[in-house]
Amino acid sequence: MIPIYRSYITLNTSFLLATHISSLLQTGISIKDVLLILKEQPKQNIVSHYAHILIDGLNQGIHLSLLLHNFSFIKQELASIFQKNSNADTLEKDLAVYATFLTDDLHQKIMRTITYIQPVFFILLGLVVILIYLSLMWPMYQIIETI
Repeated sequence: MIPIYRSYITLNTSFLLATHISSLLQTGISIKDVLLILKEQPKQNIVSHYAHILIDGLNQGIHLSLLLHNFSFIKQELASIFQKNSNADTLEKDLAVYATFLTDDLHQKIMRTITYIQPVFFILLGLVVILIYLSLMWPMYQIIETI
């Protein structure tokens, strides 16, 4: 169960970073100001923590893509987008497209999971109905045998 949860957290964190950075860059804010805003997010602990690390790395002169490659809950494609784009306009557009890609990927994974879970659920439900039917009918069969 933990690898599935880790995959979900990685997908979610990458999606949140891509959408937030994309939408804030769209307003004309610089990357550093975007990270300062993300650092102050109280409900998104991982994003806030990563923004704090990114700000510290930028202050030390390290490129964003190098810092993003070291994060365990970030997809490597996101780091590659930052490495490829230095222009804020193209970065904003690429991040928006990447967020859409992640949404589609999550939708496909959920649908695939449902297609596996649904038959198992129906089989278990059918077994419960059969067991209830047998538990109700068993005493009748025993009475018929004694007659």
